[in-house]
Amino acid sequence: MRDLLSNMFSLGLGLVAVSKEQVEKLVDELVKRGEMAPGEAKKMVGEIMEKGKEGKEQLAEAVRKQLKKALIELELPTRDDISALEHRVQFLEERLKELEEEGDL
Repeated sequence: MRDLLSNMFSLGLGLVAVSKEQVEKLVDELVKRGEMAPGEAKKMVGEIMEKGKEGKEQLAEAVRKQLKKALIELELPTRDDISALEHRVQFLEERLKELEEEGDL
């Protein structure tokens, strides 16, 4: 039963955020039904929460990669692209001002 529950959470925690209280409630119910020893309950909660944390991190990384890929495919400018253009415009404005002051324009 413990392996089944662990596998179930491993599959689902990446997509659904489960609070520690919810996990503890579920594990307590298993203890009450005699499907899990009380000594295992605390360890089980820790394992499930750790797997959930890992799942959320993996999901977040996968989302970041997909968003980055989509932005590249859409050919949208990145923050670095915009920053480079801002610096270039600033440089050109300063150069134009210098030329105007020198009377070359």
